[in-house]
Amino acid sequence: MMPSVETDTENPSETQLETKDPISAEVAVEEAIAAVAALTSVSELTGLDPTSGITNPIITKDIVTDRTGQLGVAEPYIVFEDGVYHMFFDVILGYNPATQATADEIGHAYSTDMINWAYTQIVLGEETNGTRAASPYVMEYEDTYYMVPDRAGDVNVYQASSFPLEWELYGTLLSGNFVDPLVFSMDNIWYMTVSELPYNSLSLYYNTSGDWRNSSWVLHSSSQLLPETSTEGGLRNAGNAFIYENSVIIPVEVTPKSNNIYGEYTDWYELSNLSTTTVTVTRRSNAVISQYNDEWNGDAMHHISYVAAGTGYYYATDGYNWNNNEYSIGLFTGSDPSDSQDPVIPTDPIDPVDPIDPVDPIDPVDPITRLILSTRLILSTRLILSTRLILSTRLILSTRLILSTRLILSTRLILSTRLTLSTRLTLSTRLIRWIRLQFQPYRWTCLQSQVLKIR
Repeated sequence: MMPSVETDTENPSETQLETKDPISAEVAVEEAIAAVAALTSVSELTGLDPTSGITNPIITKDIVTDRTGQLGVAEPYIVFEDGVYHMFFDVILGYNPATQATADEIGHAYSTDMINWAYTQIVLGEETNGTRAASPYVMEYEDTYYMVPDRAGDVNVYQASSFPLEWELYGTLLSGNFVDPLVFSMDNIWYMTVSELPYNSLSLYYNTSGDWRNSSWVLHSSSQLLPETSTEGGLRNAGNAFIYENSVIIPVEVTPKSNNIYGEYTDWYELSNLSTTTVTVTRRSNAVISQYNDEWNGDAMHHISYVAAGTGYYYATDGYNWNNNEYSIGLFTGSDPSDSQDPVIPTDPIDPVDPIDPVDPIDPVDPITRLILSTRLILSTRLILSTRLILSTRLILSTRLILSTRLILSTRLILSTRLTLSTRLTLSTRLIRWIRLQFQPYRWTCLQSQVLKIR
């Protein structure tokens, strides 16, 4: 969690800066970064835009009425069916009084305008099938809806016996200890990306049987599609895929090893040259990232899914707030993550009409507002650089002062030592002279005696 900002970020005074000790330079820089985040939004950091008429988060743990003690709601997936938006999401560690069990389960809410959401019930979990379930990836196949959730175990597929509230086990795709599976088709071949214990890398499987709902899945020759690195771990699927003619783009959540914040950000990765024996993986860009503030998404954003809306998309994301220890769900608009391609298989074959802005749901922010936000971002960035320069200069001056002080002390010590030696030498010389003076009469007497003897 970033420290709170104590200075005026738009016009910091010299007095405020002087209160910063050079040793606390790192803390000051973090505060400056938090100040930038306070002036920006998800739009500046990720390319997504706020949705007109919506105040995020749109769904919190308080919407859930059939559980108590839940820690939040996360990992949303939206399906558009017969004029209604259906959202399936993870209810984190809710307590079920009926079974006296605590587990992650799948909740459901619906809306006709993407603004007002009504909660229905838990649709998959301890009460419905006696299992833990999260990340409810929902897809339509042959006019039937299926759910492939994260169970932290076998990869099971559930069929909607009565969409959207009733689901029953259809079969097992993979046996083992897996999390966050994602299934998609390209060139008549089914693929699955999934993370296996210890959940740090993303693996790739394929199925050439013609029907993905069976256990004929084979580990791809690439094995680990995205292996963990020295800087990033916790690589897992984080939403549904964009399918293009020659490639697939998927969101992947990341846990940086520098701070070990679980799912702090999510990146877009493109899979091209995809076949049963080949695949090329390219990181394209950041999808969503923690906002470095004390808002609902200030500390982590580890999921992004989409549903088509007019000529653009609605994006459902989750966010984590460390101080409240709570996950919540927000809604944004935007275009697809590809620069030049159009998806050939959108989430929904029929684009729903955008109830907010049917003409242009992609860009609800006017150019003047964008100019103001961009100017603020530039000024804030300059503020960070100026702050870092000032702190670095002060640290250098402080270091020079310390070195100068040490030099003065060393010089004084040398001079003192020389003075001491000089004093000792003077005293020794005086002592010798005194001794000689004292023995001078004796030496003269002896000399006289010797002279007399000679005579």
